[in-house]
Amino acid sequence: MNTHRLLSLLCCMLLTATSSVCPAATSPQATPEQPDKPHTETRLLQQLLQMEDQQLTNLRQTIEHIEQMTPEAKAQMRGRIGTIRKMPPEKVAAMRKQYKDLPKEQRQAMHDRWLQMSPDARAEWREKLRSMSREERQAVLKAQGFLPPHRDKKGPRPPHQPGDPKSHPERPQKRAPIAESENF
Repeated sequence: MNTHRLLSLLCCMLLTATSSVCPAATSPQATPEQPDKPHTETRLLQQLLQMEDQQLTNLRQTIEHIEQMTPEAKAQMRGRIGTIRKMPPEKVAAMRKQYKDLPKEQRQAMHDRWLQMSPDARAEWREKLRSMSREERQAVLKAQGFLPPHRDKKGPRPPHQPGDPKSHPERPQKRAPIAESENF
């Protein structure tokens, strides 16, 4: 979650900095409602001063990563961020939850594998996934190792049978009382 917050904060800061430094980058004409540059810089500086050292380190790494991106990659990222911002909040929350549920090693492996693919291969994958139904997409992603394994370690449970105390999910099984003759 901290990574998502950090990335969101970074994107907001970059959007704020871009719009205050170069208003033409966000709109053809600067509007009078836009905040003045010193106020924006002060607000940005205040946010940075409130961050933990680890957050600042992560922010620095993110900035370095963005600096190394090609203009096309930056445009793609802006497009993805725009798409996410237009989504309903509950869908975004569900996507974040699904991503957070993946083990960190699996997320890193997925990320590394994705980066090793050529841009054409990535575009082909995106198009292929878009053309599939949800069930097909999940099957392909699971087969490729992109979805977490099923977490139900005990396997599927049989349905509750009325009158059977063993099948009741909330009732613990009672032990028979120990008779006096059974005491040691």
